[in-house]
Amino acid sequence: MGVKTTISHSKYFGLPVVFGRLKKEVFALVVEKVWKKVKGWKEEFLSRAEKEKGSRWRIGNGENVLICKDRWIFENAGFRVTGRVHGLDEDSLVNSLIDKDLGQWKRDLIFSTFEAEEAKLIVSIPLSRQNPEDKIIWHWEKNDEYSVR
Repeated sequence: MGVKTTISHSKYFGLPVVFGRLKKEVFALVVEKVWKKVKGWKEEFLSRAEKEKGSRWRIGNGENVLICKDRWIFENAGFRVTGRVHGLDEDSLVNSLIDKDLGQWKRDLIFSTFEAEEAKLIVSIPLSRQNPEDKIIWHWEKNDEYSVR
């Protein structure tokens, strides 16, 4: 008849042919491999726009963050300045709002430049006297790091 016989039936589509009582162990490996592929796919193909929805600046020294263009105001819509800004150039940096010697916000300047509600949000952002670099963080995670679950 021309039919070949096989002595070893060890694998079919990469899976052992005879499962026996080891089904959970066998399929756990399959689930793990599939999950790794899906996770890698999600990380690779998640668009930049989607990542940016949750990213924002954590203010350190304010030297890298544009007041009117960047996402940095913790509790504001889109983390951006949304109201009118009086007397600042559109390329002004957040460090122009910080008194470096005292390590605090220039409250008088902020309240005269921004609308009252936005000014309150700005001065509520904590500053460090250690003057660290500004950092882009992922807002929606406790550890500030972007992750795919």
